[in-house]
Amino acid sequence: MTGWCDGARRWLLAVLLGLTHYGIFIWFRTHDIWNVGQETSPSLIFAWTLGRLGMMLCLGLGFLSLGRLVLALHWRRVEELGVLERMLACFFVGTAVLRMAMFGLGLASAYTPGIALGLTLPLVVAFPLLFDVRRLYCEVADSLRAKALESLFVLGLCLLAAVMLGFVYFGSCQYSFDGDYLTHYGPYYESVVRNGGLAPNDVWYQYFYSKGAGLFYLSMLLTDRAGPLLISFMHLCAATALLFVVIRRVSGSPLWGLSAAVFMLGMMAWPVDGFFVKHHCEISAIILFVTVVVVGMTAARRFGNLFLTLACLSQASLMLYSLQAGAYTLIFAGCYGLNSLFRRDGGKFLRYSLVIGLGVVVACSALLLNYQLTGLYEITPFRLFLRFWNQEIFSRWVSPYLMFYLSEGSSPDLGTLGFSGMLQNIFMYGRLFRLEKFFFVKPFWLLSLPMLALGFWGWYRKANPTQAGADFFGFLLRPAVHNGERRRLDQGLSLPLPFAGAEVLVRGIASDSLADTRKNLLRYVLVPAFGMCLLVFLVFALVSQPISIFRASEFVSIYVTLFIFSVLIICHSMSSSLLGYRLLGVIVPVAFALVAFSWTVEASKGGKVTRPLKFALGMLQPNELSPAEPGLQQVYGQVRKASGENSLLVSLNLNVDFGPLFLQHPGIMTEVSYSFGNRWHEVVFNEPEDAMRACKELGINHFLVDLQAPFFGALPFSPLFSDESLRTNFRIIWQYGKRYLLTWDEERRPMSDEFLEEWAINQSRAMPTVMKSESDYGRALYEQVRYLYELNGRATQGIVRPKDLKRVEGWQ
Repeated sequence: MTGWCDGARRWLLAVLLGLTHYGIFIWFRTHDIWNVGQETSPSLIFAWTLGRLGMMLCLGLGFLSLGRLVLALHWRRVEELGVLERMLACFFVGTAVLRMAMFGLGLASAYTPGIALGLTLPLVVAFPLLFDVRRLYCEVADSLRAKALESLFVLGLCLLAAVMLGFVYFGSCQYSFDGDYLTHYGPYYESVVRNGGLAPNDVWYQYFYSKGAGLFYLSMLLTDRAGPLLISFMHLCAATALLFVVIRRVSGSPLWGLSAAVFMLGMMAWPVDGFFVKHHCEISAIILFVTVVVVGMTAARRFGNLFLTLACLSQASLMLYSLQAGAYTLIFAGCYGLNSLFRRDGGKFLRYSLVIGLGVVVACSALLLNYQLTGLYEITPFRLFLRFWNQEIFSRWVSPYLMFYLSEGSSPDLGTLGFSGMLQNIFMYGRLFRLEKFFFVKPFWLLSLPMLALGFWGWYRKANPTQAGADFFGFLLRPAVHNGERRRLDQGLSLPLPFAGAEVLVRGIASDSLADTRKNLLRYVLVPAFGMCLLVFLVFALVSQPISIFRASEFVSIYVTLFIFSVLIICHSMSSSLLGYRLLGVIVPVAFALVAFSWTVEASKGGKVTRPLKFALGMLQPNELSPAEPGLQQVYGQVRKASGENSLLVSLNLNVDFGPLFLQHPGIMTEVSYSFGNRWHEVVFNEPEDAMRACKELGINHFLVDLQAPFFGALPFSPLFSDESLRTNFRIIWQYGKRYLLTWDEERRPMSDEFLEEWAINQSRAMPTVMKSESDYGRALYEQVRYLYELNGRATQGIVRPKDLKRVEGWQ
């Protein structure tokens, strides 16, 4: 009877989850809070907020179900893991498999809402049939169980971590569309969903960056164009849980794990580079999972085959997603493989070789696929792959001169290695790397140094005086000795590794000594974390690509947290002979969590959380989310009305300060990102009549310009926008201050002299760059590529660039 009731309860829950998932999908298909011509009702916005939260829950359950099915052959071994480790393994395996499946569907042009629902609905329904929900709840509660002294603080830090996740969601994942997304990634994501596949299109070059972002497209098909933020937030939650598991295992206390989770969230709460809305958060979580599993392959031999499966699936999906990101984990695994070879451990070496070999095979396959499809292996580093491109295939999709424009404007040493350039990059990144993100890490030194002093004092009191002159590392790793007897570990300081089960200890820890704890903290946590930080630093020091360093600061935050807390736990273990040893194990992690929380609250001023929260509750309109000047929220509807519902808008500025205009009008894009198909050179270099004809045939009839901001791209310097052409071929149909919407003037009415004067002044302003800002830089770059165009007789194949032609470095 009990079994029948349990089965009925599971099926009832499965039906409810299926209906919820289907109902949310239908709601999003029939309601759009962004693209409406009138005020959105508060109840509609609040329903949209609940729908997003519900869809995240459903997708998360679906990912877990798929991971459970994929790991069916290993499930007996998986059940030996802790509950959080099991769920994380299922989540990352499920997302990896679904990401690769979506990549195949994208190549087959099968991105449709029906297929997206058909993929996810069975998985959501299967969750309560594959997992015992009541048992999961009890196991999670047990994993957070602590001693009486710590239990109240554990509950408090759980609430604090939940609040921090709320800060991140409402501050960065409810609405977080930066200029790069609005002008690059957003238009590409939108076009992929609109076209139903990954084939190169009008904003084709984002294909190379985001072809593996299948879960983003899945979420967009199930919800709306703000869907990528949901996937990023889910991966952030998974990365936070994984960090908690690692620190909890090495410390033996959930307090340290929760404190580390809050600390990391404090460093990742307010990115300014689109970390969440683009693919960087998702990739960072995958890299963290692969590195933890790679370390686990060294630490726990009995789980070797399971860890090999986890590493291979995640590594394969990462290589399809981003070759540059996959290189980090390949190098990391390669280091462990070389160590195994040096130690003559054939079994481990074979496993690492399989992970590396699979990654290389997938990478080569992706490069060949890119080449066959677009004629170019990869787009970054630009000049490295431009040496081997097939211009005949390439010109079917896009003008090759657009690639020359991107290449000529980038740094001379982009994609190259050199010692002198490395030294220059070190100083440059010292300015660019957002050190203010780590400002509140200073209490780490204030707390760890006294703890280190206390540990030294405790050791000195108990150690043999004849050994006092030993070297530092010997001191750090030496067990405390008292009357010739080895001191046993405190009950809370055993070292079962992540993904190794509560009863499984690291090989070699038979005595549970404090010395072994410190040794394995160094070997399995601190050294790998430091190694990843060093690897990121070396990559960005050797390869000059300064724009990406902003995103690296978020990525490195995870490993900085692991490193800091490893040092703190080592210091804490060294002070075990002191009277307040257990009290220190409560005060220090709680203090660090409070520091991170207070810093986050201080950094949230200026409406970073309150505005998105008000919007989520229906107290603000979508237009009012923009932090721009208050009157702009009334502008978006005017622009859409003036240009037409379905028209394309080409912006002549990088950031026109129009905030969510892209969400309301997905046709807006910048000229550099919008490639004009394979007719880019016709639009930007040919005479005005030819350029106008090409634009009209491409469906481009409106141009948005802000004369208060610098121009961006080649179009403002083209013959089409010369003084004479502006006078005779364009008219202003909308104006707000110095923001204008231009369209063709068939009647050739004269343009105002005031507008033309402002236009001429703006042409000489510095183009927004990272490397340098010089006046007339935009025109110089334009003239450089036009020279190549004329030099090659306006041909689109067999283009030759003189070797002695100096590049116009600057924007990349």
